[in-house]
Amino acid sequence: MFIIEGPDCVGKTTVANKIVDAVNRLKKFPAYYQHMTRPPDTFDFHFHYRDMMSMFAVMDRFHLGALAYHPKGTLTESAREFVEEMLLNFRSMILIIYASNEQIYNQKLREHNREREEMFDFETLLKANKIFADEALGSKKEYCIWDITPEGSHELVYPNEFIIKYWSKLWVDYVLAKNN
Repeated sequence: MFIIEGPDCVGKTTVANKIVDAVNRLKKFPAYYQHMTRPPDTFDFHFHYRDMMSMFAVMDRFHLGALAYHPKGTLTESAREFVEEMLLNFRSMILIIYASNEQIYNQKLREHNREREEMFDFETLLKANKIFADEALGSKKEYCIWDITPEGSHELVYPNEFIIKYWSKLWVDYVLAKNN
């Protein structure tokens, strides 16, 4: 699995679809897009992720969203370790996309909200962005990370074709190496 995590409006869906296209152009295995919506109240954060795992899926949101969008403790440390151990068996890579510049991100959210209704309010999204940034920069886990508001930039910067190809090839090589 190639998992893309981050708050709303950072380009996760666009990046996911570009990775699917890039991987499929390599013709090594059939990658496909999958999106995790808000889990139902009956969702078991320890076990139900397993049913959603697939080696060739490019997943738009997954377990780290529980850290940002659900009450603290919803995804316990033991549940997270359990899920991440299972992810290793599915040749998973995780990309976290976030915005280090809260002002630019806030502007993007306000512009985007005029176009459509979001599931969460601005404050929740700003808090989620901070949680994802902290996870990307402060964790001992190995993530691919992308800041859409790099220092010195006054606009959003999304991954270009070279970066998409790099991540795609990295994932393909990882999956194929695990299969040999």
